[in-house]
Amino acid sequence: MLQVEVKAKSFLWNQIRILLWTMVQYSRRLLSKDLILKLLEPDSEPDPRFRKNMAPAGGLYLADIAYDRSSFKI
Repeated sequence: MLQVEVKAKSFLWNQIRILLWTMVQYSRRLLSKDLILKLLEPDSEPDPRFRKNMAPAGGLYLADIAYDRSSFKI
């Protein structure tokens, strides 16, 4: 079992599923650290493996949403 907790101000669509897929592929030695670092460079070309490969949604849960109360001034 793998448990990952991710906190951020916001997320991109499917960002966590892609991140988890990448972590699992790296742990299985199917992706190299060099390839991952190259893909994180601002001017890198998108790798098609990352567009369609994501961790399955089953088992992923949104545990909490916290809002800054000052954003809701009435």
